[in-house]
Amino acid sequence: MLRSHVLGQDPAAADVERRAESLQLEIFAHIPSTILIFDAGLRVLFANGNFLLKSKREAHDTVGKRLRDIFPPAILLHTNLEERLRSVLRSGRGYAGGEMEFRAPGLATRVYFYSLTPLGEAYGGVESVMLFMDDVTEKKSLGERVMRAERHLASVVESAHDLIISLDVEGAVMTWNSAAERILGFSSSQMVTRPFFGLFPEGTQQDLKTLVAQVVREGEVQEMDTGMTTKAGQEVLIGWRFSAMREDGGRVTAVVGVGRDLTEKRQLELRLIQSAKMAALGEMAGGIAHEVRNPQAIASAAAQILLKRGDDPALRRECAE
Repeated sequence: MLRSHVLGQDPAAADVERRAESLQLEIFAHIPSTILIFDAGLRVLFANGNFLLKSKREAHDTVGKRLRDIFPPAILLHTNLEERLRSVLRSGRGYAGGEMEFRAPGLATRVYFYSLTPLGEAYGGVESVMLFMDDVTEKKSLGERVMRAERHLASVVESAHDLIISLDVEGAVMTWNSAAERILGFSSSQMVTRPFFGLFPEGTQQDLKTLVAQVVREGEVQEMDTGMTTKAGQEVLIGWRFSAMREDGGRVTAVVGVGRDLTEKRQLELRLIQSAKMAALGEMAGGIAHEVRNPQAIASAAAQILLKRGDDPALRRECAE
């Protein structure tokens, strides 16, 4: 099946060639991927051990069989595998790859990534095609779990009431959630790649740059309450908490910012402070009024006594005092 066009016909060279072919076949037999080789009539010339194991077939019941005897009709229809094999045989151009699901009797369905490679071109034309199949079931399952987790995380970020953004290490916006759009009025498309610091008053921008740079440099969480101007020109107070986003090696690659709108809270605090001031003023005014009313009451009582006993000289002197 495998021939050398370099070695000559002398016994030593022939022996080396046979050993090389034997080694190649052994490698094919034990490689942890599936290899099938089909001739021009789409009959199996070779099936490696991995295929025989996964498909629960024997070599004598596989080699020489047609493609349709090996794969279920549903797979051939879904992948258009027969036509792809014929196309490779005609054109001599391989097929980069596709995905197929294959289930052997009594086993769970497995997902394979496959490719087609023409063989025999060195001898004047394509004689056969190698079908290479790699089991990607676990990788695909892991990928789907990762995608579900990413979708869940994105949903949490989008449904959060707090502003959640991410910045690159230079301070440009990478992501911008719905709460940030609602509170500040700028859409995600308007903000992504835009410098984040430009949304703050000039007197605050440098402090914020220093804070974010510290997060990138030291990886520690930093907090800051600062005013911001919305797209509509309104002033809002946002309490920011910045933390580092790291790659697998530990290097900080981005900064995540979580901001809470403190505007209503600050307004409520100011109203409470004002109410406390008014209560203190009322209490002070009440005390002053009491002090004013007290001498008046004494004078009134003295006058009433004098009306009743005005002929008593001693009493008149005491009331006068």
